[in-house]
Amino acid sequence: MTRRGSLAYYLAAIVVGCLCWAVAILVIARTTTYHWNTAREFFFLYFLVVSQGWLATLLFAFLLRKIAAAFAWSRAWQWMVAGGCIAIFVVAAWVFVPTDWIGARFIMGLLMWLLPFGNMVFVFGFARSTIVLLPTIFLVGAATAFVLHRIHRAFEPRAKSPASTEKPHT
Repeated sequence: MTRRGSLAYYLAAIVVGCLCWAVAILVIARTTTYHWNTAREFFFLYFLVVSQGWLATLLFAFLLRKIAAAFAWSRAWQWMVAGGCIAIFVVAAWVFVPTDWIGARFIMGLLMWLLPFGNMVFVFGFARSTIVLLPTIFLVGAATAFVLHRIHRAFEPRAKSPASTEKPHT
């Protein structure tokens, strides 16, 4: 599993992806009436995001890696655009999962945190929350995809150069 950096890739997906979600929630919360005042509150928010969003983040990372490999993408911007689109797809797909399925409750909780405590829809109306929510999800996916691209590149096999295959002269 760790031969091509899979363990590092998926652990980084959880750590960085959930950190990006927490930062996005913090930024959106700054535009509403509630403000995060202390680092303790931010770390509590990060804990909640990790505990509620780890499975969706793993799904995102898996889809990103498979799609990038299928299209042989090697540039960061390609991963970032795909990551933004996949993030929107994963969040949208999770919204339509019936709530009685295992694991569906956590994404509903995550979305309620992403729409700061569920109040954004009622305060700003659906149109404004969608205008804020979709670019936010895209940016979170793109930022996570950039980090995952760097990790994927760090662990991909290197092509051997002709100079390295020669025997050393003794």
